[in-house]
Amino acid sequence: MSDKSFGYRTVEALMRIYGTRRITDRSYEGLLRYARLRDAVLSGRPPRLMYARYEIAPYSVAGCPGYRIGPKGKCAEKAVLFLHGGAFVLQITPFHYRWIAHMIDMLGVCVYVPLYPLAPRERCDRALDNLLCYYKRILQTYGGTDITFAGDSAGGSLCLSLAMLARDRALPLPARLVLLSPCCSLCATEKQLEAMRRIEKCDVMLSTKMIHTIPRLIAQDLDPKHYLASPLYGDFSGLPPIHIYSGTADILFVQALLLVDRLKKYGAPYTFRVAKDRMHVWALTPCREGRAGLLALIRAVAGEWDREAESRRGVGVSAAGKEKTVNHGR
Repeated sequence: MSDKSFGYRTVEALMRIYGTRRITDRSYEGLLRYARLRDAVLSGRPPRLMYARYEIAPYSVAGCPGYRIGPKGKCAEKAVLFLHGGAFVLQITPFHYRWIAHMIDMLGVCVYVPLYPLAPRERCDRALDNLLCYYKRILQTYGGTDITFAGDSAGGSLCLSLAMLARDRALPLPARLVLLSPCCSLCATEKQLEAMRRIEKCDVMLSTKMIHTIPRLIAQDLDPKHYLASPLYGDFSGLPPIHIYSGTADILFVQALLLVDRLKKYGAPYTFRVAKDRMHVWALTPCREGRAGLLALIRAVAGEWDREAESRRGVGVSAAGKEKTVNHGR
């Protein structure tokens, strides 16, 4: 009998009917057309109901619009810089704002939400320059150790690249990075693609075709192995604890494993939690499994996993709290 709840199986069925996977199975031109159509519907603004519950103010820096969202009537002592996913070409969604609302409710933090320049209007390195300006402005209010970077999918990639860029520019680093189903490379060897294709059979969200279309949109004429395009190939020395949460029914699980290998190589502090048979960014879904995943991520944002990360440098941690080795393409 499946251990998936009725709610989770319903989400899976809706994904198949809606065609979420077919979005990333489109051609370069088809993906652009879809992105323009969806952006016309999703403005990036927080849902209206959030305005009654939270203190929300526009927060634009260096031409990059965004929002500052915090608890009403009190000053937050900690901050989160939240970078949303969406294949680098799609706008933030209400599901991302659900994660943001839970962080504010449970931790009392202030969340900064930049609506960063999307591809292909801006190349990834120029988008990250914007985000670095955004981070510098936040540092005028909060110390680095009071800030967490958090993001899902493409947002996870941006969190990694931004932390490396901040380190290289001698800026204070955040306390930690919290990554849900991160995408961390625009490159893939044939063995890695084979591993992704095996997972693709049960992935209801992503298609391996995106491995060929997304780099053209994001990196453009920049080397796709540059760390601002593919942080997997960057230098992980000196970074704060990195917390990775990934499901095995997600083709990007292969990249999460590769990221763990790189962190081991550098002896960097990290935790790696694996959710068996879970789809891409499942923690954002409205079901029992999604709620449990979201609570786990919020624990990471709160710093509850930092000591574990520091004490287990070079050791992967599974959901059961034990070291877990998974074979994958290299």
